[in-house]
Amino acid sequence: MKPLHALFLAVACLSLASCVSFDPLQRAADEADREGSRAASRHDGSNALDSAFQVAETLYYSKKYPGSPEQIQKAIARGRLAVSQWRHEHDKAPGGKSALPKYMVVGIGKSESTGQTLAALYNAYSNRIVRNNIYEFPETHKKGATAKIDSLTAYVP
Repeated sequence: MKPLHALFLAVACLSLASCVSFDPLQRAADEADREGSRAASRHDGSNALDSAFQVAETLYYSKKYPGSPEQIQKAIARGRLAVSQWRHEHDKAPGGKSALPKYMVVGIGKSESTGQTLAALYNAYSNRIVRNNIYEFPETHKKGATAKIDSLTAYVP
């Protein structure tokens, strides 16, 4: 191989390698950037910057455990209410109906022992709690955000 071709090939490989990131934070930032660009190109009035940050948000819980029957029933009731409110808000939105998110994070109160926010993942299509788990979160999260919890993407109503 000629030295000039080898040099060109080496530069091309390095250029491609710098475009591919294995860093999870960089991948999240790249995805947020792409989502922000998609939101801006839709011209639907949404703030592209807010949309980009919402995709990258990950909710970190401090504790996860199986919910009691009372907690599960409360989470199902709150989930149904969240779905109803979501439909009411999005049916009136300009441009018609939006697709209902499959998963929603529904709050069910505060932990008596730790004071942290208790929540569950609600499947809006099957009207059930995902894996019957209850999560404790150290803080409440922004409404309307899209969050990742246990590898699932959920909407925060």
